[in-house]
Amino acid sequence: MEAFLQQLVPAIAMGCVYGALCAALSLVFGIMRVVNFAQGEFITAGMYFGVMLVLFLASFLQFNSFALALVAAILAFPVFFCFGVFLHKMLLSHVSGMKVIETTRDGGHQAQLIVTLGISLLLQNVFLMMFGSRPQSITSDISSQAWALGTNDLMIFVNKGRVIVTIIVVAVVFLMYQFLRKTDLGARMRGAADKPTAATYVGIDVDRHYGIAFGLSCGITALVGVLMATFYPVGPFVGFEFIIVLYAGVVLGGMGSFIGAFWGGLTIGVIQQMASLIVPLQLQNVLVFLIFLTLLVLRPQGFFGNNAARL
Repeated sequence: MEAFLQQLVPAIAMGCVYGALCAALSLVFGIMRVVNFAQGEFITAGMYFGVMLVLFLASFLQFNSFALALVAAILAFPVFFCFGVFLHKMLLSHVSGMKVIETTRDGGHQAQLIVTLGISLLLQNVFLMMFGSRPQSITSDISSQAWALGTNDLMIFVNKGRVIVTIIVVAVVFLMYQFLRKTDLGARMRGAADKPTAATYVGIDVDRHYGIAFGLSCGITALVGVLMATFYPVGPFVGFEFIIVLYAGVVLGGMGSFIGAFWGGLTIGVIQQMASLIVPLQLQNVLVFLIFLTLLVLRPQGFFGNNAARL
């Protein structure tokens, strides 16, 4: 029982991180209908951004590394939002958007796969050349400290850094969900996602909102990536380890549902982490996908499938 509870706490924390990453991915997958193979590399980019910025800030600021990581996470969002908008303008706008939807039979999906896979491979090799293959991370005292909960008969240790990261990523998802549901820009983005052709008739610039969605996805992913670097070592190919699992979370939550993607990612993350109690580490993802397929058989539309067309 103690081993189960001790594993459950970090499993929920990691599940919330997965959920935030899945929610960010759903902005591209749900609004733009683009399968973005480069999403994993945006995680890696955020992690490296955090590591490098913390090293830079620590050279003249006498603050705890974890506090500097929080500063880096805040800065990562606008930096990578702009990067995402730029990347969409330069590359993805040519293989997605209204012009492509109206002029191609498959909606440009084949070209999108090629472009995003090319971006993924390019970024992987850029990371390898710039940072080498040696894993790096943000080390801080708080990441190795824990609260002791319970009594002598049943004692559970909760990592302080993981708790803070969990609170932040859940807050980010909540704020983004409120943005999508309560603001005019969010309503226009949902309109562009639901019925892009009809949206153009009421004056919505679909391509512009696709660019904003891609920028928001990059910004959230990088922010979470910085926080991940406080407990997960980063290497040039670390993002690729997450991408298939993240898509499983998006599908499990319900296609096109932002909040559903969060719950799908949370479920996948908890299952993956808890699987270590019953199967070897190498078989964790095997068990994850077995349970994933079972859940899809029982509910093919996902957790929030009834609202799959909505964010």
